[in-house]
Amino acid sequence: METEIDFGRIFEFLTPHIIYGNGSLDELGKNTKNLGINALLVTGKTAMRKCGIIDRSKEILESAGCSVTVFDRVEPEVSCQTVDKGKNFAVKSKSEVVIAIGGGSALDCGKAIAIMMTHEGESCEYQEEKDIIREGIPFVAIPTTAGTGSEVTKNSVLINKETGWKGSIRDAKMTAKIAIIDPELTLTMPPSITAASGMDALTQAIESYVSLRSNPLSDTLAARAIKLISNNLEKAVKQGNSLQIRERICLGSLMSALAFSNSGLGGVHGVAHPIGADFDIPHGDICAILLPKIMEYNKNFNTSKYLEVAKLLDLTNNTIEDGIKSIEDLLERINIPLTLGKYNIDPKKFETSIDKARGGSFNSNPRKIDKKELSSFLIERLL
Repeated sequence: METEIDFGRIFEFLTPHIIYGNGSLDELGKNTKNLGINALLVTGKTAMRKCGIIDRSKEILESAGCSVTVFDRVEPEVSCQTVDKGKNFAVKSKSEVVIAIGGGSALDCGKAIAIMMTHEGESCEYQEEKDIIREGIPFVAIPTTAGTGSEVTKNSVLINKETGWKGSIRDAKMTAKIAIIDPELTLTMPPSITAASGMDALTQAIESYVSLRSNPLSDTLAARAIKLISNNLEKAVKQGNSLQIRERICLGSLMSALAFSNSGLGGVHGVAHPIGADFDIPHGDICAILLPKIMEYNKNFNTSKYLEVAKLLDLTNNTIEDGIKSIEDLLERINIPLTLGKYNIDPKKFETSIDKARGGSFNSNPRKIDKKELSSFLIERLL
């Protein structure tokens, strides 16, 4: 039975201009030209060059009359210091528009560079102390993975290398002007990245659906995303060269991103950032491992929504526990562990990591989170 809609509730829904479909990268030139002629192309250090996407993007842009400067220094977990270097790079090249191509780190880096172009100081100051007060220069997001959702979100997740703190710069002014989602660009994703990024998207969809801030639009998108991703992720991992399957995962990821960016997330993402940063665990992996445990932690809260999630995962599921089992079975089939055993984490350090968790995700979680209680719950089940 579907949750009843609250027709009287006021909510907002934010989205960039989205261009979706196979071959949509070809739309980059004419759309960028309308935003600025001098483009800064932000990407990682090697992968995008090796697969030819950077050269192809430069060719498309230059054919449209744009000049292109490449900033290819983005780390797997992007830092505030790299953002600041990118800003200096953009200033020197007189960039008028920032284009980011790659995974979530590249997109978060590009997004932060674009906003910092109109703000003084270092990017780390805007994680907690300073407010975003004006629009940045235009930002175009082009994901090559299906999962992070950074192409449609209004924040950048950054690590401050000097303090070790991982947090967000967040403001609606950071939303991309244009997001280009081309499933063909995801064909080069290896199985492990496909699995991890896909589970990140599935986690986002489930957390959005049960979020205390969910709304009718986010629920509709999240529900469809849960079905698309859960039905196709194993196939994408094992049949990565199938464009038809990649299309389904990309669309599910996009729907998930639009949902959670307008509803908030929950306990998984609330603790995933500090745990991932402290113990060097990739974001998609830690989200996947935490998901069934946080579902168990929350199962007596917002139960009607969790029952619907179980049915969305598999129509034969009759209980929330069945839904949790569906997630665990999927993790095993795509070779993601169910515990953190291989990381040999000290329980006291794990508890300290969770104690550092803060941010809006906890506020959206169905169950009010007590960090000490949650830490004990997860230590017992994960370490």
